[in-house]
Amino acid sequence: MPLYIGSFYRPPTHGQNHIEVLDQLSLSLDKLTQRKKLPDIFLTGDFNLPDIDWETGMISNKPQYGNQVNQKILEITADQI
Repeated sequence: MPLYIGSFYRPPTHGQNHIEVLDQLSLSLDKLTQRKKLPDIFLTGDFNLPDIDWETGMISNKPQYGNQVNQKILEITADQI
């Protein structure tokens, strides 16, 4: 089975209204998972989203970069599990 290892950096300057960089990440991951054999994907990096509790998948009240950006990364990670 193929294994892909990647690193990702979401610049914090994108602020709360810019999810384009996360849309691009999602498209890239979708391309990998459309293959005949589903690969294992190990993605590391700095998402600059301190308001997500990764153990519970919850976003704190009034997140620094807005709900939309935080929700998008949670959707991306849920799609890959």
